[in-house]
Amino acid sequence: DRHSIGAMVTHIVHEDGSSCFVGGKAKWASADSQSGITGTLREWLECAGVTLDVDPRALTPEMPGGLAPHLRTMGFSMQMRLDYRNLQAGQISCTLSVRVLPVWTVRKQTDFVELPGSTGNGTVSRLRTATGAAVSMKVTGSFKRFDFTRALRFFIDSVVLMQVPVMIVRFITLFCMGSLSAVYRRARATKVNLFRDFHSALARMMVAAIGFRGIMGGNWCDPLADLPGLDQGRMFEHVQDIFAGCLESGSLQMNELRCIVSAVF
Repeated sequence: DRHSIGAMVTHIVHEDGSSCFVGGKAKWASADSQSGITGTLREWLECAGVTLDVDPRALTPEMPGGLAPHLRTMGFSMQMRLDYRNLQAGQISCTLSVRVLPVWTVRKQTDFVELPGSTGNGTVSRLRTATGAAVSMKVTGSFKRFDFTRALRFFIDSVVLMQVPVMIVRFITLFCMGSLSAVYRRARATKVNLFRDFHSALARMMVAAIGFRGIMGGNWCDPLADLPGLDQGRMFEHVQDIFAGCLESGSLQMNELRCIVSAVF
């Protein structure tokens, strides 16, 4: 917005980040740079750490041959790099640095002058070759702001990832539901007694084995592994015996009993 632009400060720095003075100042406020930041070519070159008499090969040793002995005799490219950042309190900071690259920047100009003579007019030409600085701009930066929606989404995702809802539901179930919570606590905190549980499990297994032998016709001698499996017909006979009273009274029909056996088997 206009308020932020009005509060922008441009800081001119060297390559190492130290302040560089152009036009007598290193920091230019927006009010002072309404007509632009002005300075001499020497000041801008000092910000880049070079002079017009520097050897171009010292700036870029990897470049091939064919360079002039001095920067002033071949020209150069001067890149103004502006990096924008937003600071606290709505201020914007612009960091301005200068980089010089040795590049042939040659401009040739030819002038023609027609001179009168006794035998006719003659033409004289003059060729002028000039080198200079090609100025370019490179703008970078980043602006940061607080996004409430993303922050809320991050908070919710973190809560779910840490299983906080599960902990809350567990706490309410175990401590905030009165007598029902006491039942849940006892069920959750049941202590394991190896000897008691082993005896109970063994007793249930023996009862199941005896019941299966009885269902299979009272075979008490053969091993359980040798006994045939329970089929649907034998199961129907046993169930029919159990519900004999219901069948006699008519409250249960034979076809309904068959459906029950088929569903259970």
